[in-house]
Amino acid sequence: NDFAAIGAAGSIRNHGLRVGEDVSLIGFNNIALTDEMHVPLTSIESHAFDMGRDALQLFAEVLAGGLEVQRRTEPVLVVRESTGEASRSRLA
Repeated sequence: NDFAAIGAAGSIRNHGLRVGEDVSLIGFNNIALTDEMHVPLTSIESHAFDMGRDALQLFAEVLAGGLEVQRRTEPVLVVRESTGEASRSRLA
């Protein structure tokens, strides 16, 4: 999650590496703090509120005897400065 990625960013810096240049880092949940970091964190927005709302609506439909309808909330990748292009020389 984003909190673990924030901790990892500190550890990466403590080891003399640069987030977004030497190491790409991605979190999950897209909390507000990710945009305010020293190097803004790329994160996956999970739309947790929407998923919870949809789950409650589906549960109510099932209880009412309705057919179960599948709904899908797609996550969104929010790209910020903590990710960069991989160096070809490091991939070899």
